[in-house]
Amino acid sequence: MEMKTKRLLLTGRRFFYFWWHVLGQSKRNDITQIAASLTFTSLLALVPLLSVAFSLFSVLPLFSGWLDTVEQFVLDIFVPTVGEGVQHYLLGFVHRTERLSTIGSVGLFVTAILLLNTIDVSFNRIWRVKRTPRTLIRLLLLLFFLLIGPLILAASLAATTFVMALPYVSATVDSVGLHTLILAMLPMLATCLLLAVMYHWIPNIPVRWRHAFSGAAVAAILFEIAKYLFALYIAWFPTYELLYGALAAIPLLLIWIYLSWLIVLLGAEITYNLEIFQAPGKITATNFELVQAFRLLGYLWQNEEYSNGRVLSLEEMEAKEDWQDTKLPALLEKLRLAGFVRKVTKNNWRLADEFSQLTLLDLYRRLAVSAPEKDGIWSKVDSWNVNLNRALDGLDYIEKKLCSVSLSSLYAKEKTANSGGTES
Repeated sequence: MEMKTKRLLLTGRRFFYFWWHVLGQSKRNDITQIAASLTFTSLLALVPLLSVAFSLFSVLPLFSGWLDTVEQFVLDIFVPTVGEGVQHYLLGFVHRTERLSTIGSVGLFVTAILLLNTIDVSFNRIWRVKRTPRTLIRLLLLLFFLLIGPLILAASLAATTFVMALPYVSATVDSVGLHTLILAMLPMLATCLLLAVMYHWIPNIPVRWRHAFSGAAVAAILFEIAKYLFALYIAWFPTYELLYGALAAIPLLLIWIYLSWLIVLLGAEITYNLEIFQAPGKITATNFELVQAFRLLGYLWQNEEYSNGRVLSLEEMEAKEDWQDTKLPALLEKLRLAGFVRKVTKNNWRLADEFSQLTLLDLYRRLAVSAPEKDGIWSKVDSWNVNLNRALDGLDYIEKKLCSVSLSSLYAKEKTANSGGTES
């Protein structure tokens, strides 16, 4: 009984820590600002995206009969509860794009690509990815997402309709009354599938499918809850209708797009944090980024301790030791996004204000890297590495306090000698 209680408490603590970490990462990545930027871009790209999506169904004979159904289905997902007027105008704009000239069509297409590029940049910011593939490859990938969305939607509708039409299934569903429930679940399932594909393929880093689907499932559920609450808000508090009259649907549409992007970005944060949180704590012999980050932070800490808070320049950091293949600007930027350092000027850096509260466990999880080989040659270089090697014993067990000691304390043990890591 006592063992079960401990496991339950440990599970609850991990669950709480995970969501606390998700919210903290979301705040550091400033997803509210990113959502606002995506909202503005989406407003410009909404018609082009719908135009490209709907035109596929008129071109492909297999899905040509689904156009009206898909139009309503897509609008129910992306612009629900904002009034039939907005949907009517959106469809009118979409159908008018058929009469555009070649230059006008190219302009709309470029607008849609800009939105997809903004999504790409936002996702890679969440995943802490800086290096991107060649422009042509990236463009082809964005075009792929532009085309695959409506095809996934059409395929899900076609498959569901086929199964529902089977005699035995149809009779069973009608007798139990599941027909309405299944149709109501379709938007959520389609949203979940599309988001999972986005979370898996858009970041320029491998993402596990189970994590992508987990983040997408949470986001899809939040979408349905948001649609319900948004509809209740409009019904119970008709403030915008009183203020704007017939134009009330416009600010409501903006609010809904903003909420939608917040949910999408939160799902991306969940997916990313699942990658970190479930990253194995096994020791590998190939990854020394954790050691390099630890030592780089140590030099910044040492500089502030013994130089009255003077900032450290990039050139000074590069001269501290042989960093081998590590690119310090990229590592510093990664540490900045993770909340460990801040840039004072172009090439001058210092520790973040809350650095004294950060632990080795924070560094390990936020960087999402493997630990180096335990008791390897690196661990005997100096006291910093000795302390790090000793603290790594706690990585496999979150409940151990050893790995939760502050980073400052691992450097402070060297304070009496007035020197940090010796040149390695």
